[in-house]
Formats: sequence, C-alpha cells, structure tokens
Amino acid sequence: MRQFTRILAVAICLGLVLLCVLCLAGRPQPAPAPTPTSTMPMTAAPTLTATPTAESRTPTPSATAVLPTTTITAVPTMAPSATLTPTASPTAIPYPCPTSHTVQRGQHLWLIAEMYYGNGRHNLRICAANRPLIRDCNLIFTGWVLALPEVCTNE
Repeated sequence: MRQFTRILAVAICLGLVLLCVLCLAGRPQPAPAPTPTSTMPMTAAPTLTATPTAESRTPTPSATAVLPTTTITAVPTMAPSATLTPTASPTAIPYPCPTSHTVQRGQHLWLIAEMYYGNGRHNLRICAANRPLIRDCNLIFTGWVLALPEVCTNE
C-alpha cells in the first residue's frame, strides 16, 4: 500500500509539471513594443545639379600641373674581351665551420646528418666519431654535445 501511494504522488507531481508546461506553451506571446515614430513630416532631400560652363572646361595655366623632368643616363657595359676574375673560390665558406652539435628535443642522427652534411646517410659518420658517448646509433639524448667530423670538406 505504501508503494502505491508513492507511485501515485510521483504521478501527480509529473502531471502538474506537464500541465504547467502545456499552459505556458499555449499562452499568447506579448505584443512587441511599438517603435517610436517621428511627428515631423518627411520631405525629399534637395538635389544639387551642376551645369558645366565654358570656363570650367578649359584648364587655366595656374591649374596645370608641372611634372618634374628626369634624365636617363646610360648604363656602362662591359667590353666583350674583358674576363671576370673571381675574388673568392666557390668552395670558400664565409662562416666558421661547426665542430659540434647539441642535441635538441626530437632530433636524431639522420636529421643531424642532413642538417650538416646534406644527406642523412652520414649518420654513421657522426655515430663513429662519438663512439665513447653513443653506444647505440639509434639512441641519443637531448643535451648531448656531438662532435661533427669534417663538416666543411667537399666529398
């Protein structure tokens, strides 16, 4: 019997909630507030028209713009018999040759070899030069300072 009264009480509460929802849904919405209107009569804006005169069609000497004149000078050309002598050899490097590299996060020997040698296959060269530090060529750690052998020589 007690269970029945609890179920009945819950059903009554749900019925009341449903009744409130239906009452609010069927309720008419309030009318929107009227927009204020002006009591002044609307008149058309005046239009301006211009009629060209003979004076406005011809420019006056004072209104003419004077453009600055520029002179063009000839560019000197090289005689065909002249030869160019290079001032520096094409293999000269203008910056100091790196001899070491500090390993950053996410770097591996292949990437470091590409950075300095232009080809990742030189990773074994770096591994061999750092044999006391590197036991496994596939395992290097951030912060290690690796020696870079013969970076600036041409092969």
